[in-house]
Amino acid sequence: MWKKEVTLPFSELIVGWFGAGGVTGNLQMELVCRHPKEWKKGARLYGHSNLYYEIWSFYVWYMDRNRPLPPGDAFDPYRERDFLRRKAEGFPPPLYKSYVPTPEATPVQQKEREQYWTDEQYTEKFEREEGSTWYDPQIHNDWEETTYLKPETKTPVANRYVKFIFNDGRIIYSQTNEDGSLYEPPESENFEMQFIDLKK
Repeated sequence: MWKKEVTLPFSELIVGWFGAGGVTGNLQMELVCRHPKEWKKGARLYGHSNLYYEIWSFYVWYMDRNRPLPPGDAFDPYRERDFLRRKAEGFPPPLYKSYVPTPEATPVQQKEREQYWTDEQYTEKFEREEGSTWYDPQIHNDWEETTYLKPETKTPVANRYVKFIFNDGRIIYSQTNEDGSLYEPPESENFEMQFIDLKK
């Protein structure tokens, strides 16, 4: 506000997070971008969430023109046209790496795109059971975020594959992030959870 505007290509944006004390005294983490020439200056980046990492995930997803549009009914009128554009371009691979699944709007579109590339999340690192699936935030929208820490050191259980086995026979896989967090089924569902050890 009241400053000269700065415009940058998204690929050159330098971002991080800033911890500020809130009114309750708790540390509040905010997503910020740095001024390209003056490192002490910058701006906050706002979004749909108060969680800085969710806001950044949304920015990366939206700005990657090789991925489908993010969730939200505001984008629904443009999804078909966006899909046809990417199809005409030969479904070029994503511009920015992401472990957040970015599925197409319909299963038919998803199958067509996967002839060219798949999300990192869906890249198979081990053999899954027939009929098992990956966690999908658009389908499993009642799952709750949980953080796993190693009991002895209290450090995050980061980047580990997790297998959820349900009493009705369903098997759903997921993966923890750098902070040891993932979304897991609500307590009302009967399931068993296992960490997957990959063979070297």
